[in-house]
Order: sequence, then C-alpha cells, then structure tokens
Amino acid sequence: MRILVIGAGGVGSAFIPTALRRSFFEHIVVADHDVGRAEAAVVRAADPRVSAARVDAFMEPLLQLREQLLGPLVRPKVREQQAGGTERAEAGQ
Repeated sequence: MRILVIGAGGVGSAFIPTALRRSFFEHIVVADHDVGRAEAAVVRAADPRVSAARVDAFMEPLLQLREQLLGPLVRPKVREQQAGGTERAEAGQ
C-alpha cells in the first residue's frame, strides 16, 4: 500500500512516526504547499520508505479528486451592496 499524506503540519507529521512502526505500507509521500516542511518531515522519519512532494490544494487534479470523493465544492453566499442601498445574495464562484 502507498500512502499520500497531504499536509506536513502537526497531524501529518505525527502520522509518519506512527505509521513507521507498522509494516502494512510500502511507501509514504508527504506533500505540502511548502516543500521544505515536507522535506523536514522526511528527514525526521529517516526511512527510505518516506519521500516529500509539493502540492497545492488548488491544483486541478486535486480539485477533481476532491469532487469525485466529496461532491462539488460549495462556496458561501456573498452579499453585494447594490446601487440604491439594497443587498443581493449570490453564490460565489
């Protein structure tokens, strides 16, 4: 099994040492928008089964995967002030 950990912050970094105590996976990729954070997690792991990558949550393939798994992204309604002082609500794009 190969694992992709998106985010090398507190939760992502805590997952890695826990997973390394197990033998159920063959490789973990730690991905973060700041590749330096992902690389630091790899250095701390000191295991050849862990590598780093850069990922941006707004990369088109990730947005498509998110939509397949969770459905369309719904953005909050935005209130606009119209001429004349009335408000109108629109779905953000």
